[in-house]
Amino acid sequence: MPRMSAIVGLQGACKAYFILSNKCDMKWQSMNREKKIGVVLIVLGIWFPLILFPFVSGYEKDKGIILNIFNAGIMLKKEKPVADKETFPLSLMKIIPGRLPYRFVLASGIFFIFTGIVKIDLSRRKDEEQNPQ
Repeated sequence: MPRMSAIVGLQGACKAYFILSNKCDMKWQSMNREKKIGVVLIVLGIWFPLILFPFVSGYEKDKGIILNIFNAGIMLKKEKPVADKETFPLSLMKIIPGRLPYRFVLASGIFFIFTGIVKIDLSRRKDEEQNPQ
C-alpha cells in the first residue's frame, strides 16, 4: 500500500500542473497573433540548434570554443575517395557538400531568436498605440 504522503504529493503536483497549464492556456489565448509568432520564433531559435546538436562531428577537446564552432559540422554524406574519371565534371556528388557547418545552424538560431524578440516588441508597441493608458 502506498504511503499517504506520496499520494498527497502526487495530487498536489497534478493540481499545480492543471492550474499552470490553464494559466498558460489562458495567456496563450489572450495573446495577439504577432506575439504568438514571436514566441514560436524564439522557441524555434532555441530548439533548432539543440535538436541538431547530437549529429555534430568535428569537436576537439583541446581547441577553444571559436575553433570548435568553426570546425564542427553535420555530415550530410559519407566522403568516399572518387577518381575524377568516374564522375562527370558537373555531377551531383560534386555539387552537394559533404557537411553542413554547425555555425550556420547556430547563426540561424540566433536569427530566429532575434526576430522573435523584435516581433514581440513591435506587438507591444502596437498595443500601446492602440490602447494608451
